[in-house]
Amino acid sequence: NMTASHVSGDRPRDRRRRARIEAILDRSMDILLAQGAEALTMRALADSLDLTAGALYRYFPSKGAILASLGHRALSRISDATQAEESRTRTALGSDTSHEASLQLVIARAWAYWQLGRAEPGTWRLINLLLVDPRMLIPEGDERADFMGTVFSQITAMASLLEEAAGAGAL
Repeated sequence: NMTASHVSGDRPRDRRRRARIEAILDRSMDILLAQGAEALTMRALADSLDLTAGALYRYFPSKGAILASLGHRALSRISDATQAEESRTRTALGSDTSHEASLQLVIARAWAYWQLGRAEPGTWRLINLLLVDPRMLIPEGDERADFMGTVFSQITAMASLLEEAAGAGAL
């Protein structure tokens, strides 16, 4: 007989695993931002967390997987912030469909992104690093495709608002 905690993955072991993953990601982010991508190695990360390399590999198969997870976590924060601000603005605008209203939605999403960059500069730096570093820190493959898909979904959300504003004559 399965309880709700078994179905939701809320068993103590699952909570400990999620906590360990978050600790690995937090420490990875610290190393990445303080020392750069070259300093973030599986060995250095394992040592800094007092883990064996084998234990670390049970959570993440590669440095690229860690970077992809960091990128997804950062994009999730960006998505949550921009969607929340867009939603607040839509609620405040009500049924207003003027070109000023459509432009306010564009500004709201951009403002939320900028505010997050100020509140969490590491998040903004990470996304920029993952997108512009010529070394392609997340190697080609499924992890990179998933990460870039999430990036494109954010770009698409803003593009839709810009199209809406252009259609309303605001741009």
